[in-house]
Amino acid sequence: VTDSSGLAVSGAGIKLVHTSTGRERGSVSDERGAFLLTGLDGGGYTLTVTHPGFKQATRQGLRLATGERLPVGIISLEV
Repeated sequence: VTDSSGLAVSGAGIKLVHTSTGRERGSVSDERGAFLLTGLDGGGYTLTVTHPGFKQATRQGLRLATGERLPVGIISLEV
């Protein structure tokens, strides 16, 4: 997670919702802006990232197979 200038955003709220079941998982970005969610079921997901002072960022249509790692790339938050 970065800001619009490319600097890491620490403490961003991460929410991942399984689109079929509604099951939610959460995390917080670290000092590098990175986050990791483990033990996820396969299926479709929506990812939401929030931080005070920034607009919410959402990625829909993420697909994950059970046991798979899904890199979501850089998520840039805008003011």
